[in-house]
Amino acid sequence: MYTLRAFEQRDYPELVRIHNVLFPDMPRTLKEVQDEDRRRSERADHRRWVVEADGHVVASAQREHDLWDYDPLTYMFEIHVDPDHQRSGIGTLLYDTILTSAEDVAKLCAWFKSSFGESVRFLEHRGFTETMRIAESCIDLNEWDESVRLEHERTVNERGIRIKSLEELANDPQRDEKLYDLDRTAGRDVPGVTSEPTYEEWKKIVIENPYFPHDCYLVAVDGDSYVGLTNLIKVGGGTYMVIGLTAVRREYRGMGVAKALKTNAMWSAKERGFSRLETANEVNNTSILSLNMSLGFTRKPDWLRYDKIMK
Repeated sequence: MYTLRAFEQRDYPELVRIHNVLFPDMPRTLKEVQDEDRRRSERADHRRWVVEADGHVVASAQREHDLWDYDPLTYMFEIHVDPDHQRSGIGTLLYDTILTSAEDVAKLCAWFKSSFGESVRFLEHRGFTETMRIAESCIDLNEWDESVRLEHERTVNERGIRIKSLEELANDPQRDEKLYDLDRTAGRDVPGVTSEPTYEEWKKIVIENPYFPHDCYLVAVDGDSYVGLTNLIKVGGGTYMVIGLTAVRREYRGMGVAKALKTNAMWSAKERGFSRLETANEVNNTSILSLNMSLGFTRKPDWLRYDKIMK
C-alpha cells in the first residue's frame, strides 16, 4: 500500500500541504520552503524522503545538520505523517530509513510540540529523552499598548544607546561584520547553541534573506559599537511575524536594552500591519520569559527537544 522513495522537486506542494495540516497555526508556503532549501549550506548535509499511497504523498521525513549545533555525526530529524495515515507504520518506516541513511551517526535529535503525545511515546519507546524545552508565546498587537515602547527607548537613550534598523545602518561599511560578531558573541549564551555558521553562511541565512526585512532588523548602537540586536521574520506567506534572536552583549545587560529592542520590534510589526507576533525562548531563561509576559505575550504549548546517543 505504501511506497518509500527519495524526495523529488515535484513533491514540494504535498510537503507543504502535510505541514499545514499538522501545524495549522504555523502555515508555510511553497515559496518559503523552496527558498529555505536554496539557502542551505553545502556543509550541512540534508536528505529528505516521502511515502506515497496510491500515487499521492502522505508522509515525509528529513535529516540535516544544524549550523548552530554542528557536529558531523549529529543529525536533527523530523517525520511528518498525514493524520489520515497515522498509526499505520509509516513513522517507523521513515525512522528506520533515517537510521540506515546515517550509519555513523552519534546522536539523533528531534523537535516537536508538547501537545503531540504520540510523538513523545514514539521517541521514548526508542530510547530518546527530553533535553530541552522551548516556551512559545504569542501576542495580538491590536491589544498591545504601544506607548511602553517610548518609555523603554527613553531609558536606553539616556545611556547614549540608540535603536536603529539594519536599513538605517546601511552606510556603515563594517555593518555586516559587526553584526556577525555581535550575533556570535551574544548568541553563545543561547541554550543549545554550541557552534556558529561561517560569515558567508550567516549572511546568506540572515542578511540576504528576504524574510528578514531590513527595516525590522533592529540594532542597539552605542557610538560605533553594536551592543544588542533583535529581528523580525515574515512567516506563513506574510500572515504573521516571529521575533527571532534577541541578544545583548554581557556588559550591556541589565540596562533595559532587551526591552527597548523588543518593544521597538513589536511596534515595527504593528506598523507593517501585522497583528499576530510570536516568539520562543528556552524555559529556564526566566528573565526573557518574564519580560515577554509583562509585555502581554501569552504561552502556547512548549516545543520539546528529544535526543538519543547512538554510540
